Amino acid sequence: MNGSFSMPRRAGSCVVFWCLLAGASPAIFAETAEPRDAANLVNRWLETSGIDHGVAIVLGCDDARILLALHRTGSFVIHAIDERPERVAELRKAVDAEGLYGRGIMVEQGELARLPFASNLVDLAIAPRLTASDLEGSLPSELLRVLRPRGVAVLGSVRSGDADAPLPAEEALRQSMKKAGAAAVAMAEDRLGRWAIATKPAAAGTDAWSHWEHGPDNNPVSTDARIQAPYLTQWLGEPYYIAMPAITTAAGGRIFIAMGHIAHHEREEPWLNTLLARNGYNGTQLWERKLPDGYLAHRSAFIATEDTFFMIDPSGSGCLLLDPETGEQRDRIHAPGLRGEWKWIALKDGRLFALVGPQKDPAQTTIVRSPYTHWSWGELSAGYYDKRIPWGFGRTLVAIDIAGRSVTWTHTEAESIDSRGIALRDDKLVFYAPDS
Repeated sequence: MNGSFSMPRRAGSCVVFWCLLAGASPAIFAETAEPRDAANLVNRWLETSGIDHGVAIVLGCDDARILLALHRTGSFVIHAIDERPERVAELRKAVDAEGLYGRGIMVEQGELARLPFASNLVDLAIAPRLTASDLEGSLPSELLRVLRPRGVAVLGSVRSGDADAPLPAEEALRQSMKKAGAAAVAMAEDRLGRWAIATKPAAAGTDAWSHWEHGPDNNPVSTDARIQAPYLTQWLGEPYYIAMPAITTAAGGRIFIAMGHIAHHEREEPWLNTLLARNGYNGTQLWERKLPDGYLAHRSAFIATEDTFFMIDPSGSGCLLLDPETGEQRDRIHAPGLRGEWKWIALKDGRLFALVGPQKDPAQTTIVRSPYTHWSWGELSAGYYDKRIPWGFGRTLVAIDIAGRSVTWTHTEAESIDSRGIALRDDKLVFYAPDS
């Protein structure tokens, strides 16, 4: 997986999950164990880690029931790797009997000296039979290499039969993972086993692309210091062709792409007026949301932060605050007493700024079905050749204190303000009113 790979869409399907099986350990469950123990164990892993979807690896899983439970319990496709050819054959047979081999679960033979994944790719790593010797090898550093920033490793021992696999001393485990680069290592224990939870730290030197032109100042230059040559593909994911125009924002390891109202070919039509959120490290689709006809994507209608995604309310009035991981609405901001359609938003120093106009933007979804392989501007909206595009104009600017939900100030112009020509920097707001 070093290089690139394609992730399936999460909605209605699975998210890619890798499981590495290594070491000649006894079966995780005795023959007399209840089948529901596998699901209970998987649920405990997901609960302990706080991660229930994305890319994951499991080191030391030795029972096909674990793979099947992972597939049923979470949004996972499982890729199992084991050092023993006989174990690989057994797992393949068990998975194939459920009709899942190649359709959610893959099993391969391999070693753990070098995990076959790109760096900063994995959301969750599980090692249920970790031993002291594992800590002396390359496993800790490999785990931290493949985990994405803020990814979690759950390491420990599953209770099985008459004896538990020995868990390394807590301090040895903590120091080993800390040395490898873990930000924190916590310990937990219950009837299912004993666990250490190690979290990879956030990456230093990264930069968010919070607004449509990077920041509220409309200066499209990133300050990211981590992405260095040579540039390699981290992942590939659908859609390969998108509706236009499109705007991308990114923060907190997530990418949000808003696709607009124009489809040049039939292949782009399913993505008309669509907002799509992905894990930026591995391409896992997190959620998608349809935008109404007339909702212009090509403007500052979206703001991405680490813990909140802001978007102009599709109803036209106010701003929605969404959970960036799930897309669920957490809150809504509006300006009491201010009527009209919101055309533009920006975030700076705890205040939400907005442009409000009296008229609703026109609905103009355009399906071209062009015979050309390239864009044909003549087949697009007449707005591209008229005096101006008929979206995103307003007359009133407003600043709202987010914490207090209070209006700080408003300013109204006699003529329309173009939402594409507004910038915030330091203590100034600059705007363009083409008719003034």
